[in-house]
Amino acid sequence: MKLTTTRDELLAVLQRAHVAVSDTTPLQVLKNFLLDLKGQIFTVAATDGSFWVQVTLPVQGTEDGATTVDASTLLAIVRETCPGPLEIESSDGTSVVIRGGDAVFRINAISADDFPSLPKWEDKKGIPIKRALIREMIQRTVYAAAKEEEGRQVLTGLCFQIHGSTVTVVGTDGRRLAMVEQELEGAKGDAELIVPADIAADLPPLLDGEGMAAIIPMEGQIVIDAGDLVVIAKLLEGKYPNVRQVVSTQSSYRARIGREALLGALRRVSLFSIEKTYGVKFSFSPGALELSAENPKTGEARERLSVEFDGKPVSLYFNAEFLMEPLKALASDQVTLEMTDEMTPAVLRAEEPFIYVIMPLRITT
Repeated sequence: MKLTTTRDELLAVLQRAHVAVSDTTPLQVLKNFLLDLKGQIFTVAATDGSFWVQVTLPVQGTEDGATTVDASTLLAIVRETCPGPLEIESSDGTSVVIRGGDAVFRINAISADDFPSLPKWEDKKGIPIKRALIREMIQRTVYAAAKEEEGRQVLTGLCFQIHGSTVTVVGTDGRRLAMVEQELEGAKGDAELIVPADIAADLPPLLDGEGMAAIIPMEGQIVIDAGDLVVIAKLLEGKYPNVRQVVSTQSSYRARIGREALLGALRRVSLFSIEKTYGVKFSFSPGALELSAENPKTGEARERLSVEFDGKPVSLYFNAEFLMEPLKALASDQVTLEMTDEMTPAVLRAEEPFIYVIMPLRITT
């Protein structure tokens, strides 16, 4: 293998692929990058056994070949190398030599034959979708998925539901639920794919830029093929709950609130919430919302906002963190909070295809 590229181009590729490198495995090959040159296309791949990332880069190639090297070592070398041309060479696959400027590095290598084979996806039919849309759908839902220690494994995943031309992404931990639904032109499919939330959270920065990608459902796996980037993840097994039945279409109270104003006020008032619940009291009256929190150890805070609300006065408590997360992920200027009572889920809607369901807190005073 012998090729020439630039330091900046190679660094960008290595940083993207490094997301899938295993930090905990005893197998050295899973801590390595697979380096593969065919013609003028250089491929860098990494996997931890359940998550694969493959990135390609056009280069000046003169001799095909493949090998694997320690990912952290190669990334550190390229990061510290001066900008400019880089030459990468491996004559027998047992080591890789990197030349940049006046510096020469040699890294011990492991045969590419020992690197796990990536699943084959090239002949599978995919569902076309914009990269930007995948990023948005994940960012607006992934925070609501359950953490590993919180219970049912299936809820630690982000659910991608594809029915006809509709793609829905849902995250829930049983206490709150975030859902985004989009119609895709020219798309058609039928699948339910539960992607581990920690893997889903890595996808938005990988799928940067504009352009199209394809979601390819496979047995036990999801493939996202974005041309120069391919991501493959093992799916969680199990049946995702029917989330639509918890999205109420009826409510007793409805308030329209400026998103940034509400987010800012929640950040300030929640400084005085009790850490166990992060509870903040929402007190609505015609044209106004007062947020308040009281902590015996630190004190209390109150802040008043102008809102669109013309119902009778009502007060409910919400977990401030659970409400700030969707507010930070959204782009809408206004949001609408629909409520009934402390026993009924409240619904947060936005000026975009987004629904967030959250249970009020039951706090006795």
